Amino acid sequence: MNKQHRHKQSGDQLELEIPTPPEQDRNHQKGGRSFYFFDFDDNVVNMLTTIVLFHQKSGKELPITTQQMAKLGNMVGKSGPYQDYQFNYCEQSGSFRHFRDPLPDERGSKKRSPFLIDLQEALKLPEHRWKGPSWNFFSYAVTNQRPLSIITARGHTPDTIKEGINLLCRHMELPTPNYLAIFPVSHLATRDRLNSSIHNAPDSASTSELKRKAIICSVQQGVETYGNNSYHRFGMSDDDPHNLKLITQAMVELKRGAYSNMSFFVIDTHQGDCRKTEILAHHLIKHEISAELDDDHPLSLFDT
Repeated sequence: MNKQHRHKQSGDQLELEIPTPPEQDRNHQKGGRSFYFFDFDDNVVNMLTTIVLFHQKSGKELPITTQQMAKLGNMVGKSGPYQDYQFNYCEQSGSFRHFRDPLPDERGSKKRSPFLIDLQEALKLPEHRWKGPSWNFFSYAVTNQRPLSIITARGHTPDTIKEGINLLCRHMELPTPNYLAIFPVSHLATRDRLNSSIHNAPDSASTSELKRKAIICSVQQGVETYGNNSYHRFGMSDDDPHNLKLITQAMVELKRGAYSNMSFFVIDTHQGDCRKTEILAHHLIKHEISAELDDDHPLSLFDT
């Protein structure tokens, strides 16, 4: 994070914090930009949004956290504590209804999105509880106006996601992000856009596959916006092991294709750790990294 330089007025009655200007990209003199892509839940922010399971016989609802889902979601309906439960995939009343925007009421009035409600509730908690393992990377990227993509499994509209991110940045006194793209991959229009944008890709509703497509679209959009420059760098941070596998595949595909001279990184924040993998054409280089702030060594996804 940028250092704060303090200036004292006469009599030491008032102390002002004067922030330094945003840091330039490492390769800015060569026209290169560093692009930051983030999953949101349990990566940037530990959200309070629950998933609802339904008892197979009674239909009784059981809310579970995203952390419980990550640990035991593959056991739902099979074994363990959730063996008698199942998912309901109805957009408005099913298991993931809190990850969707509600429909307008009968008068056409819009209801407030659960994303905004849950985010505000999370921000009432102590910072160490709501800040996810990639928060400091996210804060660094926003502060220094790096091109930013949000790639999330949620199904809200991109405008809802942006409204929430802007709320978060105001709460933390960060500037408005330099948005590149927002891909809530379960949002129906976004999903259709992704399925139609990648040639020769399967028309799959898999969250991980859609995130893979969103990575490719974000890189393409970054090159269209900032030029085709060999010194561009792209990094994606996610906490889900299956998503990370397909994210890595997407970056390998990009590295072996039209963007072979650019740099690609995958940041694994599963279980709160931070592991960085640099994508090369024919092998991967893994690094252990720290998400802790160090004023003498600016925090970046790309430092090696």
